[in-house]
Amino acid sequence: MSSEMNEIKYPERWHSRYFAWRDLWLVPLYFLLVQIVLAPIISLIMILVMDGTMYPGETSTYKIILNFANVLVTLLIFYLMHVNHDIVRIAIERFKQVKKQLIFIIIVFVLAQLVSQLYNWLLNFLPSSLQFDDTANNKEVLKLFDVNWLIPVSLIMGVILIPLVEELIFRHLIIHELGKKITYPIAAILSIILFTGLHLLGMKSPFEIGEYLIIAVPIVIVYMRSGRNLAASFTYHALNNGFAFLLMLLM
Repeated sequence: MSSEMNEIKYPERWHSRYFAWRDLWLVPLYFLLVQIVLAPIISLIMILVMDGTMYPGETSTYKIILNFANVLVTLLIFYLMHVNHDIVRIAIERFKQVKKQLIFIIIVFVLAQLVSQLYNWLLNFLPSSLQFDDTANNKEVLKLFDVNWLIPVSLIMGVILIPLVEELIFRHLIIHELGKKITYPIAAILSIILFTGLHLLGMKSPFEIGEYLIIAVPIVIVYMRSGRNLAASFTYHALNNGFAFLLMLLM
């Protein structure tokens, strides 16, 4: 189907009131194809490579490769869902529109960093039992850098691929699509709650919540302010993760 035919059949599909039910299949397909099919295949390959001397799940190399494969397959699934919807052209157009939002994105990012610094300073006044040196999620992220030769892969994954997948789920599916049913403000709040909750798995202190609210709220603000442009929220998300990884590598 040509681009012209797509434009006739799907006029501004991404900003229409049409509820894209097929997009919701991204989540079950992720668990079916990635968790149930892909993970065992990668495990088997690594067992063969290691000659059975070590269970792959115990190695950082396995975890990094599996995570990288996970996000690639997830993005491939979404692309195949919309291969006939002119998704590449639309994505390019959305990124071009980000230029108009760059100053706003930078201002929001700087303000978020200042709020983060203030929040971390206030944490010093908490009882020691409630304080934490780093969030449980950040400690897991740091493990991505345990294998030196895979650091470039970890950077690409952490700065570009994971933010893209998270934006597809928490902004596109929850706000853009679900918002058509429950209103965008409610969907935006739900997005913040779910995004924050995902990053709190294994948390040691309830005050870790603040760290991720400081990330989630600005992303949603940028997304809504840009007219629900996923490229804008992705740009902010990638900027945030890139800055965080830079600090990790320098420390």
